[in-house]
Amino acid sequence: MKKNTYLTSGEFAKLCGVEKHVLFYYDEIGLFSPVYTKENGYRYYTYRQFDTFEMIKCLQKMNMSLEDIKFYLEKRSPELFISLLEEKEKKIQSQIDELKAISQMVQRFASNTNEGMQVKADEITIDYYPKQNIILSYPIKHGKEKDLTLSLINFQTYANKHMLVIQKNVKYVMRIDTLNTKDFSTPDFLYTEANKYIKGVTTLRKEIMMLTIIHEGDYDSLPVTYNKLLDYAKEHDIPLGEYVYEDYLFSRLNQQDPSKYRTKIMMETKLPIKNVDRS
Repeated sequence: MKKNTYLTSGEFAKLCGVEKHVLFYYDEIGLFSPVYTKENGYRYYTYRQFDTFEMIKCLQKMNMSLEDIKFYLEKRSPELFISLLEEKEKKIQSQIDELKAISQMVQRFASNTNEGMQVKADEITIDYYPKQNIILSYPIKHGKEKDLTLSLINFQTYANKHMLVIQKNVKYVMRIDTLNTKDFSTPDFLYTEANKYIKGVTTLRKEIMMLTIIHEGDYDSLPVTYNKLLDYAKEHDIPLGEYVYEDYLFSRLNQQDPSKYRTKIMMETKLPIKNVDRS
């Protein structure tokens, strides 16, 4: 054996960024062995083994068990290698999509919280809202608490399945006609924003001008603010659309005191789009 062509277990472990005991364990289970072992038990490796060890580390990071990795190495071939890579690529892309959704969720929570700290409560404005992909639940029967509970469960399961959710918290949609009857007991739909459009899955909410107000207080006091918006629209001859949306800036997630919850209420109007910079 030419000494200068081999690496000791310590040198090879350092090269691979692992502890020596990892190399010893892999040797014991027959996963990765040195090219040469002296009678005194000293193990020696070569630089040419580095790529194989890196592949083992890579497969581990993709949640492949040592047993499965060993099976692959014992049966490896170009065809099996390509098949393995294609399978792992699909899983990686799925994980990337999930992480992107989580990142967008975190950004949205931060954005909502910052908005809640900056805006004034109980002030009505007319604002432009760009088009937005949303996921809508099936209609909910009014006064049916059980129907609302089942809708929440089914809606969250459906959204998670398609990995479309930008913001995990589910929000309420009310028909303006329902509000006019003073029925605030149950939402008409559940909704959440989505990060892309898929035919038959998401709904594209068109760009629109909406009456906007920040309600401060617990959820039981929301009807007071809904009535305020309806009165404002009537007083100023503002033609209303079909739906009103809730968004939760301060909620149980970031505020201990329910009396300080901040709910953004957005009521559709039929006002023309104007003075909007779409660049």
